[in-house]
Amino acid sequence: MSVILFFVYIYISSTIYPLLLRLEKKNLINSEFRPSPLGPSRKYYSLTKEGILTLKEFYKNWNEVSQSVNTILSMGGINNVK
Repeated sequence: MSVILFFVYIYISSTIYPLLLRLEKKNLINSEFRPSPLGPSRKYYSLTKEGILTLKEFYKNWNEVSQSVNTILSMGGINNVK
C-alpha cells in the first residue's frame, strides 16, 4: 500500500465510523455482525424506517438547494444577481 493510500484509509476510517455510530444512536441505521469466510465477522449497516424518511427529506431539501444554485449559475453566477 502506498503512503498516500495509507493516509486516505486512515482519514476515511477516522471519519466514517464515528458518523455511522452517530446515525445508529439516532436510530437512522441498524447494524449487525455477519460471519465472513475471509476472517472475522463483518459489521453490516442498513437504514431503519426513520432513516429512510430522513433520507427522503434530505433529498427533497437537496433538490431545492441544487435548483437554487443552478438558477444562480445559469444567470452568470452570483456577480450578476441584482
